[in-house]
Amino acid sequence: LYDFFSPLNPTVNLCDPKVIYDPGADRFILFTQGCDGFAIPNQVLLAFSQTNNPTNSWWVYGLTGDPLGNNSWLDYPKIGISNNEFYLTGNLYSSSGNYVQSVIYQITKASGYGGNNSLQWQFWSNIAGNPFTLQPLSWGHGSTYGPGIYLVASRSGGGNIIQFYDLTNDMTASNETLNYMPVTVDAYTVPPPGLQPNGLYMDTGDNRMMDGFYLNGTAHFVFSEAKGDWSAIRYNRLDVANLAYQYQQTYNTGVRDYSYGSVASFTNDPSDKTVLVGFVAVGESNAPEYRVKYYGDNMETASSILVKGGTGSVSANFCYDPDREFVRWGDYTGMSRKHNSSNPKIWTSSCFGKSNGSWGTWIAEINDDGNVPVLENDGPAIGLNVAPNPASNGRFTVNVRVEAIEEADFKLIDQQGKTVANLYRGHLLPGENQFSFLQDALATGAYYLVITSTSTHKILANEKVMVTH
Repeated sequence: LYDFFSPLNPTVNLCDPKVIYDPGADRFILFTQGCDGFAIPNQVLLAFSQTNNPTNSWWVYGLTGDPLGNNSWLDYPKIGISNNEFYLTGNLYSSSGNYVQSVIYQITKASGYGGNNSLQWQFWSNIAGNPFTLQPLSWGHGSTYGPGIYLVASRSGGGNIIQFYDLTNDMTASNETLNYMPVTVDAYTVPPPGLQPNGLYMDTGDNRMMDGFYLNGTAHFVFSEAKGDWSAIRYNRLDVANLAYQYQQTYNTGVRDYSYGSVASFTNDPSDKTVLVGFVAVGESNAPEYRVKYYGDNMETASSILVKGGTGSVSANFCYDPDREFVRWGDYTGMSRKHNSSNPKIWTSSCFGKSNGSWGTWIAEINDDGNVPVLENDGPAIGLNVAPNPASNGRFTVNVRVEAIEEADFKLIDQQGKTVANLYRGHLLPGENQFSFLQDALATGAYYLVITSTSTHKILANEKVMVTH
């Protein structure tokens, strides 16, 4: 990084590098910052690629990390792009380390890509709702949107509000506004630390926003929360038109703590809400590891997949905070969709525990091979049987046994996770419930019958259904 930004003569430690690909301009933007904990003139460093090849030349710029001019310094950066602008958000701290407020840098991309002598930019402060760690929501596929951008935040110390913002226009419009729309949600609380096999605790962070994107009317975002005495991931969807909100929790209570989530679209259809959520995991019998979890268009989910298992616990000699008695990890986890792939692909990076007591970095490509992983049931246990299976005589019967009255939704999804039939929505009565469905409109192939609770959206049961003609 020092060589990269050598034209600016950086004289402090550099940290928190982030890079984003701009599919609208077919260029890259790189961010890093001074991390010595005090205000300096060029604490915010930015680079704009001159071509679509990141190994070629870049334009580099320095901005103040103290935009208020009160000796504050910037930390916990997040970045995003719109059609015409690049956005940097961060939390400002005083010289004594106390939180001051969060700010948004609004920067014209053309001034950076064009190699101008200085960047055209402005900043937003005294933001309504006093958000902490604002996540700009870039477009989730191979394009951009705008003018302006959506942003989202959660209460870092717990709460029942999602803070949604709409920056309505480019800075050159002169009439842009930052509209604040708080959304009331089920309460979330700060997660507990995660215990390693060696007895040391891992820092699971708090409830601050970790990652997100916007696609086709829906904001997708993730943060950590408590699930009883364990740490979990909350994956959220917000309809930006009517602020309708839904979420699912990812957890493994009694076994592992999950934290530091990231999220990316896992489909080539912008109208499909399918995503992958990545996160780090640790347990008393499980060294620090990295996992991903699938969520389909209708929030149907699948068992998480191990991407990189840990080979050892992280020791107190590596990123250990003696005051808090936690080991730091996971906060550099990231995920990005490969925009030019014919099949959905995601590149992701995170960390894992190594046998030498440190943690290492792991980079992986996650490829959609056209098969949906085995779906997991996360509601009350019920009995389910489909016959005949394979279905081949024009009709198949579904028998469902429940212990209590349940309002349920029956869907048939294909191998790509798309809903192909809404079979039933209504009551299940205690005891045996029998349904019969025609198969004539279904092509030969494999499907999944997924039964979810309409009240909790949890999967009650699922069954693979083979159809032949």
